[in-house]
Amino acid sequence: MSPRVAVLVVVLSSSAAACGSQRSERARADAQAEPEPEPVREAPDGAAVAATDGGAATVPAAAPVETRVARSSPMTVKGAPRARAEHRAVWTGREVVVWGGDDAVPSESTGYSPVKAHPRGDGARYDPAADRWTPVAGRGAPDARTGHSAVWTGREVLVFGGRGAEGELLDDGGAYDPAADAWRALPGRDGPSSRAQHTAVWTGRAMIVWGGRGNRAEVSDGAAYDPERDAWHPLATKGAARARASHAAVWTGSEMIVWGGRSGGVERQDGGRYDPASDSWRPVTNEGAPDGRGDMVAVWTGSEMVVWGGVRGGRAVARGAAYDPVADRWRPVARRGAPPLDGVAGTWTGERMVVTGEPVGEQDADPSPTLLVYDPTADRWSSFHVSPRLDRPLVAAGRWLLSWGGFDGTNLGADGERIDWPIEPAPAP
Repeated sequence: MSPRVAVLVVVLSSSAAACGSQRSERARADAQAEPEPEPVREAPDGAAVAATDGGAATVPAAAPVETRVARSSPMTVKGAPRARAEHRAVWTGREVVVWGGDDAVPSESTGYSPVKAHPRGDGARYDPAADRWTPVAGRGAPDARTGHSAVWTGREVLVFGGRGAEGELLDDGGAYDPAADAWRALPGRDGPSSRAQHTAVWTGRAMIVWGGRGNRAEVSDGAAYDPERDAWHPLATKGAARARASHAAVWTGSEMIVWGGRSGGVERQDGGRYDPASDSWRPVTNEGAPDGRGDMVAVWTGSEMVVWGGVRGGRAVARGAAYDPVADRWRPVARRGAPPLDGVAGTWTGERMVVTGEPVGEQDADPSPTLLVYDPTADRWSSFHVSPRLDRPLVAAGRWLLSWGGFDGTNLGADGERIDWPIEPAPAP
């Protein structure tokens, strides 16, 4: 796998209670923008975390940045999967495969009170060139789930973990071959324990699953699955990053870098680097690291891991940083032109990081910025407008950015957009 290929990290909440409560809160009121960084305090285990005490505040106003409507076209709804959020979507080079997720939504009649999650065990494949959906086989598929992981190997989509219909954590998964439209089960021996809100990366030879929420607490272990051998291999735990869930992970071409997330209600500001060749860990420096958070976007650019957005203390974060593993050094990421977004998802196109989500609080701009493009070479953001949604993946697919499903604050969607890439402003009405 070339290091220029992005690893899309999705760290959406998966618990039965959290799924409903997150969306009910968003339906009742907009999330608040996080205030300026507060003094850093020490977590019980010595890891630096940002303090979250104090009242609400707003991100300081900056000079306005022009927001343009991105040119896009609707994805056909004919043959599309049922409406859902918190699903997974992977690009195969020809199609995007959508599978799993949650189709429960708070209703207006109940005042948008939390609802029990209703995981999906189905999906479909979308061909953007033909604007066509094809069902994913149901026979042999894993049980319905949300909060799972999914990666593309070059031949199969590997699905692992998550939460089932009764909120139970899962320790199984499946491999889907789109050419044969067929599933096979992943082996259980030596595999990871039951978990959700974990991460998974593809190394070119194996899928590495690490961290997440276990049956009692967050975990700090994992395993690597080799599809050629159809076997799992447990990862070393000596020197591993501390237990966490809702963190970020990227593959650099030689190491998996994990960072951030939550552990025991504390938002972490630390991370670790895992080398599968030596089956060993080493730390990521905390000096210059961004403030602790969960549910952020992280991409590998070929030389840096760029982290942006997420949630800290229940508030959307509008800051980020870039980590260079060769120098073991962080640098800040520009803030101008990148307002806070809720329910973020992101991807790497080969040259740019693209982030999408729902605007937070009152917006001075019209149209509101809901799609942000970051150029790491110039350290500069551009802002665009697309239909805002929460909890839906964003996939780089050659000529397009694909975004399907999600939650608009009131309803789940079974529609999506093909956003032209490179992004061009739509013609004036």
